[in-house]
Amino acid sequence: ARVSRRRLPSPNRTRGHPMVYSDASILLIALLARLWHLSSREVCLWLGKWPALALACGLPANRVIDPAHFTRRVRRLGPYPFWLLYLALVWRGLGSGLLAGRDVVIDSSVLQAWSPGDPDAAWSFPSPFKGHSFGYKVHVLLDRAARLPLFFLLSPANRNDLPFAYPLLWFGRFVLALPIHVVRADGAYWGKALVHFIVTVLGAHPIIPFNRKKQPL
Repeated sequence: ARVSRRRLPSPNRTRGHPMVYSDASILLIALLARLWHLSSREVCLWLGKWPALALACGLPANRVIDPAHFTRRVRRLGPYPFWLLYLALVWRGLGSGLLAGRDVVIDSSVLQAWSPGDPDAAWSFPSPFKGHSFGYKVHVLLDRAARLPLFFLLSPANRNDLPFAYPLLWFGRFVLALPIHVVRADGAYWGKALVHFIVTVLGAHPIIPFNRKKQPL
């Protein structure tokens, strides 16, 4: 009976402090910081010095987000909002004609991990020019004319490049509906199966140098 007399919280009432800064504002500020090569502290200082910029980012008047709070909010967002925004920009580029998708390039680059204790990262294979790094490998489908990425995948740095060519090309052709005519890649992507896939499935012309070290897959 004593429990039944307690006042239950209203279902429309939210606990804690009200959200002052929206997720859209956090996402926009994070993109500006990345484009301008600014740290969390530096981008918050810029917002404090330029009220018009802060207002354009959706911040309340005369109130700038604290760098520590901004960092926590970015981590809370995770990668998916940035991923969706990236896909939206690709669709906009395709619709405006900036991206054509007729001549594409498959390539990869190593991205160093933020922490040496990252459990998902790995050591890359030694290279005579770049050595080896601990981190990830970014596999990219690139529009050669615009020199802009169309799609990308992420893997540990010790993964082989060749298997990632199939999902990159498949997504570009059948999801983005790219009119792929030419596919370019370096010798790391050489394989008979990939050449056959490009010619028969995509109907495109492969330009991949022969690599005798590669197995004829």
